[in-house]
Amino acid sequence: MALNWTILNADASGPLPLPNEKLFSSFEDVRLELECGNGYPGAGASYYVKRGQVVLTSHRVVYFSAAYLEHAANQLASASTAASASSSSASTPPPAAFTSFQSLSVPLRNIQDPKINQPWFGTNYVELTAVPVPNGGLPMPASVKFFFDKGGAFEMYSQLATIMQRGLPDVTLHAPTVIPAEEPLPLYPGAAPAGPSPPIHAPAPGELPPAYHGEAPRHVSDEKSRPVE
Repeated sequence: MALNWTILNADASGPLPLPNEKLFSSFEDVRLELECGNGYPGAGASYYVKRGQVVLTSHRVVYFSAAYLEHAANQLASASTAASASSSSASTPPPAAFTSFQSLSVPLRNIQDPKINQPWFGTNYVELTAVPVPNGGLPMPASVKFFFDKGGAFEMYSQLATIMQRGLPDVTLHAPTVIPAEEPLPLYPGAAPAGPSPPIHAPAPGELPPAYHGEAPRHVSDEKSRPVE
C-alpha cells in the first residue's frame, strides 16, 4: 500500500498500467475511509475522501480522489493552451502542485481479509486490510473502506475475491520521480581539457623496439620447428 505514488495515464482518466497489467473494472463516486494507527496519538494517519474513483486491475486496487483527477485534467488543458500559444510573448506560469490526498495503491498481495458490508441504514461498502509497502507513506497496516454511493459494491467485491483466489503477481511499487517544470535539467560537467601530448620517439631505420634489444631475430623456419612446451 502506498500513498500518492500512482502515475496517471496520458489522458488523466486512470492509472498508468504496470507491465502485463489488465484493468477489470472502474467505479465512480466512491468514498474512502482509511485509518492507520495503534491507538497512540501521532502513531498513525487517517484519510477521508468524499468522492473518488476506485480501479480494480489484475495487479492492484487503486483509488484516486476526484479533486486530484480534476486537477490533472486542468493541467492537461493548461498545457494544451500553452502549447497553442507558444508563439505569443506572454509566458504561462506553471500549474500549482496538488498538495492534498491524491491516490492510494494497494498490490493484491498486500490485501488481507476483504469483505462486503451491508448496513441496515447506509451505503454498502467493501472493507479490507492493506499492508504498507516500504516507504509508502503509511507506517503500519491500515483499515480501508470503499463506500459505493451509486452502487457497485457487490460487483467489485466478487471480482476482487475471484482474482485473489488465483496466483497473485509480485508487484513492486516505486515513488514517481518528477522534475518540476520550472526546474532546469541538471548540468553535467564537461571533460577536462587535455594537455599537450608527449613527443613520440620514432625508431631509426633498422632499430628494433626496446623489448627486442640483445635478442637476435628468428627466422620463420626456426619458429615452426620449435616444440610446444
